[in-house]
Amino acid sequence: MCYPPGIRTVKKLLKSEFLRHAGVVVGGSQVVNALNLAYHLLVVRLLDVETYGVLNSVVALTLYFGQLTLPFQPVLARFFARCRELGDPARILRGVRSVSLMLGTASLAIFLFFLFGAGFLARQQNLNDPGYMVLAGALVAVAIFGVVPQAFLQGSQMFSALAGLTVAAAAGKLLVGAGSIALGAGAAGGMAGYISGPLLLAGAGYWLIARWGRREGVAAKDSPPVPLAPICRHYLPTALFLVSFALLTNFDVNLVKKFFSPEEAGYYSVAQMVGKIVFYLPGGIAVVVFPKAAAAQAGKRASRHLLVKGLGTAGALGLIGVAAAAAAPRFLLRLLTGKDNPASVELVFAFALAMFFYSLAWTAGFYNLSLHRMRFVPAIFLLAVLQAAAIALHHPGLPSVVSILAVGGFLTMLVCVGFAWGEERETSV
Repeated sequence: MCYPPGIRTVKKLLKSEFLRHAGVVVGGSQVVNALNLAYHLLVVRLLDVETYGVLNSVVALTLYFGQLTLPFQPVLARFFARCRELGDPARILRGVRSVSLMLGTASLAIFLFFLFGAGFLARQQNLNDPGYMVLAGALVAVAIFGVVPQAFLQGSQMFSALAGLTVAAAAGKLLVGAGSIALGAGAAGGMAGYISGPLLLAGAGYWLIARWGRREGVAAKDSPPVPLAPICRHYLPTALFLVSFALLTNFDVNLVKKFFSPEEAGYYSVAQMVGKIVFYLPGGIAVVVFPKAAAAQAGKRASRHLLVKGLGTAGALGLIGVAAAAAAPRFLLRLLTGKDNPASVELVFAFALAMFFYSLAWTAGFYNLSLHRMRFVPAIFLLAVLQAAAIALHHPGLPSVVSILAVGGFLTMLVCVGFAWGEERETSV
């Protein structure tokens, strides 16, 4: 049957493996966001203010330790993607075993730090019960084990399993945490929810890895461990990229808190929520681009078409948010935050535009990391420093801060895309 050109284009798009994978990851991430939001709303309503403050401070403390292991996920995903492309399942399982032993050792060390330092840490947080610090150590320790399964599923391009696993972990956190609090466990019940999510993710993830190994006819115990140095040499530049991006997209809030009144800082933070939606909406595209580009490089195939697809898909999703921010900023702000003060409404479009640029930079940045093109990372760090300095030195009003953020986003996008568009060159694992 001969279809009109428009119908043929739609059918071709529906058959695109890239778009199917992107849809699974983006859809899964939105479900996870919804479940996490539901958890926060339930916890706020079930706990009194003081108890919620205890839970929030304990969880915030664990986030600093999580930043140390966060870069391992893209680093490992690249390693697994290249091994998959080269048809070496035994090396994948050896890598899983070697890295799991290393992260397991780190996990134990961190837990012991929290266990033996529980009293001191509790006093620093003005907590009467040091048991909260033990729970915090358990959360960090369990979360570390979730890095390897997620990296394996991403690198192996098992995106449906990855999305399903993260959704199940978020649902487990909601059920266990809210249920425990409802039964009277208080902040400890909230911590139980936070622990159950990564615990489920790690347990189910390693089960999936073992099942995959049996299907491939290989077992990690039958092979020697993989040297970690070739894998870990990607850690520092990846970590610097993630830290730089965190500064670019978050440090402005700290500076506004410092240089403006509490009321103005509140207006700024409310408007920022709309911008973050624009940033996070296409965030899953980088998850898909990363292993596909790494596999293409390992197979000595061109990968630029993946960059084009990634930027195109992320751009389309981001433009939806920008268009909504331009057309109905007050309605969008009221829908997301319940507030529509004029000072925040004035910032919505500029925030959305800034985060649109950063979402494209994020996609292109991970494309560069997948090909081990690291020369762009110092430039991103420099932009982060310059953006912070510009805000600190010139802040006559909130609109000027958001304008600097938009310029920083545009320049960051140019750097990431410019390096990504350079000549493809082969690198070894």
